[in-house]
Amino acid sequence: MLFASRMARFSSLLAAAAFVAANAAAQALIPVGRHDLAWPNPTAIGSATLFARIHYPATVAGFDTPPLPSPSGWPTVVFLHGYGQIGSDYNQLAAAWSEQGYAVVALDTARFDFALLRDDAIAVRQAIQIANMATGTLTDGLFDVGRMMLAGHSMGGGVTALVLATNPGYRAGLALAPFDPTQVVGPIAASVLTPFGIVAGDGDVITPPALHAAPLFTTLGVPQGLKFFYRFDASCGHLEVAGLQVGANDPSFLSALQVSSGFLGHALGTRNDGLEQCIGDAAQTNPQLVSLSQQFGLAEAWASRPLQIGATTRYSIGVEPGLGVAVLSGGSIPPVPTPFGDLRVDPFTAFVGAIGVVGAERRLDFDVAVAFDPQLVGVELAVQAFGTTATQPMWLGSAVSTVVLP
Repeated sequence: MLFASRMARFSSLLAAAAFVAANAAAQALIPVGRHDLAWPNPTAIGSATLFARIHYPATVAGFDTPPLPSPSGWPTVVFLHGYGQIGSDYNQLAAAWSEQGYAVVALDTARFDFALLRDDAIAVRQAIQIANMATGTLTDGLFDVGRMMLAGHSMGGGVTALVLATNPGYRAGLALAPFDPTQVVGPIAASVLTPFGIVAGDGDVITPPALHAAPLFTTLGVPQGLKFFYRFDASCGHLEVAGLQVGANDPSFLSALQVSSGFLGHALGTRNDGLEQCIGDAAQTNPQLVSLSQQFGLAEAWASRPLQIGATTRYSIGVEPGLGVAVLSGGSIPPVPTPFGDLRVDPFTAFVGAIGVVGAERRLDFDVAVAFDPQLVGVELAVQAFGTTATQPMWLGSAVSTVVLP
């Protein structure tokens, strides 16, 4: 029986390795710099000094190397460690995110205290803003303070929900193998309204998903966007999901990294295909997937791949069971309030590109085929989601804008 179990796990890992290799994004990875810091806490709560390790896109890899310039700073992830860990234990995960174009601030504080870690995660938001304006320092202009999200593992995953219950300004939350904060503070997680992703595996014997991740997902409030729970099989455990004590090519870590990176890209506005990687076909075909739960507080739009001449791109609209609509136009615009939410596409060129009744799959798909015509290179297509949400019968949601590539 034990032999059969090990063989099943080995087979699952082989399949996952093949899946990850087939679905790896073809993108140039950025060198990662690292810097250990000690910021004075600018608030009245939390640790007096906020120790952290930051990972950032750099001109060359290494400690204290010059950051790669970015006009508005790099989208930023504040990362919260697990019980007994510190942020710099998660070098592998933080570096994997940074080489995709994110600054990662991994707190080294509050090693055994979830309440202190919560306070530090609130305080560091303001500390980052101050550090970003410190002229002549390594962090000068490093962070895009308008695009920040919170993520955590284990204890840090649960604390992520606690912080976002009274959100100090983070766009979204991501919990990897979280402990369930409802076991500590009751229904406070119901106040979390930001987009929120949960990733865990059935091989987790420290915070088993049925006792922690699943109750957390259920308790979270209706999001202003998407909340999802991606559950891997028994080949993925508590450590693998965050890249602890496993190699950089561990199949479970790479699979979890794909999901988490996709959500980062969507939440921080860096990837049109972000949702494809965490809830779309690219995620649902993973052989390690056991279940995927999701709820849309706003309709969501995403693309499966970039538009390209002579190729077909699938677009998806994520909504609750009901009606889904894709509004297409020749470009995006700043949000304009309407009785049905904010319009984000050019109304003068807008038309309905797809419409349909959506069931339990919570998704409406349609294809856009680009003719093999070089004159189409550079043409823009914007797609906005419109449809049934958890609170509204019909509501405008997110939009993606892409230009045709050669």
